[in-house]
Amino acid sequence: MFKVEVIGTSGECSLLAAAVRQASQFVGVPVKLVQVDEPDEIAARKLPLTPAVVVAGELKCHGSMPSQAELTSWLTTAALKYETA
Repeated sequence: MFKVEVIGTSGECSLLAAAVRQASQFVGVPVKLVQVDEPDEIAARKLPLTPAVVVAGELKCHGSMPSQAELTSWLTTAALKYETA
């Protein structure tokens, strides 16, 4: 299992977290979903825009909502890397 972080405070971030859960279930990849919504934590990430998604320590997007296809691709790729590590 690897960690997926959804970073931001807007309602869009809640929708994004739900989309990550859905993608995880769709591809059958369990993830530890963490919502980062504390202003100090967000500022420490030095992201120009939110929402942002970090999959297994790698920033995948910021400032926009990724598509379900992008989310499933990122989760599948991370799962394959995690299994071979």
